[in-house]
Amino acid sequence: MDKVISLGAKRHKKFELEVRAKERHKLNLDNYISSLGIENNFTSNKDILSQINKLNELYNSGVLTKEEFEKAKKKILN
Repeated sequence: MDKVISLGAKRHKKFELEVRAKERHKLNLDNYISSLGIENNFTSNKDILSQINKLNELYNSGVLTKEEFEKAKKKILN
């Protein structure tokens, strides 16, 4: 049950960021967010996206071949 509550609190904080809620409207859910090993998917997805963007820059600049780019991208996504 703690995991469900923690996940809900994290999703609500993400929602507040997305809708750009004013500070006075935000809920303080820090007490409900536990460190039970639940990965923050939003941060994880941002990291993956930035890594793929860096790979794309290397590919476009000619540092990586198409095969190297695809292999590295597959490694990141898995």
